[in-house]
Amino acid sequence: MQKPKGFTLVEILLILVVIAMLGVVAISSFLDTTDTFNFLSSEKAFVTSVKTAKAFAVSNKDRDEYDRFGVFIDKNEVVLFGDRDPSFIFDPNDEVFNQYSFCFNPDGCTTITTAISGDQYDVTHLTGSLPMRLYFQNGTGELMAFDNNNNPLSKNDYKVFSFSFSDPTEPSYLKYLNIIYVSALIEESDEQL
Repeated sequence: MQKPKGFTLVEILLILVVIAMLGVVAISSFLDTTDTFNFLSSEKAFVTSVKTAKAFAVSNKDRDEYDRFGVFIDKNEVVLFGDRDPSFIFDPNDEVFNQYSFCFNPDGCTTITTAISGDQYDVTHLTGSLPMRLYFQNGTGELMAFDNNNNPLSKNDYKVFSFSFSDPTEPSYLKYLNIIYVSALIEESDEQL
């Protein structure tokens, strides 16, 4: 008698189970990678906006059209704009160059919080300090900062703006971006200055 050719039902089911398990692992890994990418792209959008505003101002870009270049920072977005009036207010008259929203995940958005420090040992958390605006004067690139009530933040009183990026769905996603007020240098860090 000849032995039947082919696979048994048990062998086929075993292979399907293995393929399903590999698929679940691959999809899970892909989703984690996507979340990480979205978080890091939010951080990079912030850095790019600040550096671009400063570069436009230092290069004296469109001096006749803009008094300064600004970055509007809110807890879930960053907007790079050209400021057309002397009021230091982000308004509809200003030209928006880029606007980045940090809501990629329906369970929660990447959020920005800020701490403004007088010196490295005294970090003051400003309640309701967002939204805030950073302005770079056209021609010089000098940084000026304003809080959510349009109050100027003095360079004598504040040394560092430390922005933390966090994701409510993943506690391990935490980065700090520190802007040194006097020089307007921005640095990435895993800890707050």
